[in-house]
Amino acid sequence: MEINRDSIILKNDITCFSDTINNECKTEIDSNSVSKILGIYVKAVNSEGEILENSIKYKSAIIYSICYIDNEKNIRKSECLGEICGEIKGTTSKGYLHIDIKPEKVEADISSLKLILKGIFKVTATITDFRKSEFVSPTENLIVKKEDCEYYKSYGKRKTVFPIEEEFELGYSISNVLMHKITPVITSVQCGVGCIIVDGEVHIFALLLQNSEKRDIIKEEKVVPFRAEIDYEEAMPSMIATAEVFEKNFKTDVSVDEEGNSCTVNANISLLLEGEAFSVVNSVICDDAFSLTNDIETKFIVENKVTPKEQKNLRVDLISSPLSVDGVEETEFILCAYENVDITETKRDKGNLLVYGVLSYTAFFRNNEGEIITRRIEYPFETKLDVNLSNKDNYRISADVICVTPNGFNNGEIIVKYSINFVVFCEEIDKVKLLMDVSLGEEKKSEKSSISVYISMPDEDLWSLSKRLNTPPEEICETNKELQFPLSGKERIVVYRQKK
Repeated sequence: MEINRDSIILKNDITCFSDTINNECKTEIDSNSVSKILGIYVKAVNSEGEILENSIKYKSAIIYSICYIDNEKNIRKSECLGEICGEIKGTTSKGYLHIDIKPEKVEADISSLKLILKGIFKVTATITDFRKSEFVSPTENLIVKKEDCEYYKSYGKRKTVFPIEEEFELGYSISNVLMHKITPVITSVQCGVGCIIVDGEVHIFALLLQNSEKRDIIKEEKVVPFRAEIDYEEAMPSMIATAEVFEKNFKTDVSVDEEGNSCTVNANISLLLEGEAFSVVNSVICDDAFSLTNDIETKFIVENKVTPKEQKNLRVDLISSPLSVDGVEETEFILCAYENVDITETKRDKGNLLVYGVLSYTAFFRNNEGEIITRRIEYPFETKLDVNLSNKDNYRISADVICVTPNGFNNGEIIVKYSINFVVFCEEIDKVKLLMDVSLGEEKKSEKSSISVYISMPDEDLWSLSKRLNTPPEEICETNKELQFPLSGKERIVVYRQKK
């Protein structure tokens, strides 16, 4: 029997691969000149990759920024540029590739003449591609059961680079930018005509060394709203869209007005935005069959039908419990920097999502002599997110620290306020049965009578009746127009067979 086939794309095929890679960067700082390290910030920028025959190659620029106190009690800052490249072998997937590189650990090595910064990075390569699910379609003498199927069709991922330039006036003069970073967050995503519209905010943070006798360290925070468009030819306002944003590049330039005791900070930011649009499509699938002439054996496959939901962008503001810190009792708690958040566990709770994680940051203190003291703090937290999850939903969650600020300090116990932005991507999963294959068996015995009358079975539908009587559904309906399904079990069904 010749088998015809059709196909449907019920979901994207998403495959993730990971790698861990070490990197180090040799600075121009003499190790003997370092009295105390206040903090190290590291980030990967311009990450990119290439899919080869059986592997994925990746590379990224790595920027290390170190803030330290030298032997003469001066606060200094230095940057070091490195590069990582590697290959993840044994991969066979093809499609749209995204490379995400995040630092897991960073430390300074002062055992050599020049200070060396070392980092351990986790590389995640995500490949997204369309995956077709094939099924058997009607042929001669093969009657198939057709079902309407509504699903969301993806038109693939697209990306764009969005530049932002901002200028800030500060009412004081600074001698150095000790550390700067950005945290871009998305606040809403929608489809326009031929584009995906992404609204969001860029949170800019900078540790600045004031140009004064005290040489105070000041933390500045600015928020820059943005609206970007991702070109997407198929997009229409009625469609669903999702998007993610990543830092591509960030530079600051400072000009100081010595006479006016002020300065101007110019921020140049490049964001990488990735978006995907989905439209509702109605199609017909086949999930059962019988042959008029032969017995058949059927094979089925159950696939997941994925319905994307609107992504949730949630900012949560929290206050920590008092935390005891050793050796800072007679100091002033001035600021927090070098923040990070790790999600350790998530649980469903009646439609909500319980999130457990660890907030880490460096707390800065100043003693009576003006000396800066730092402590690295790790604080476990939990919070509840209202995301309206059902039992059929899959989800993926990410988190970024927006800010951490002092909120109390007494007898060596600190309290901080902190804000975390969570992004939750949800998709509803339904099961879809597809007729995958049919093999021909023995020939059926032909009915000798041209007219037959059958008694129905309780709760029988048209398909089960047609299959039992070996008669196409449309012929049963044509000769038994009064039937109403499901049947009661008392109906008499007439079948006419044309002699060949």
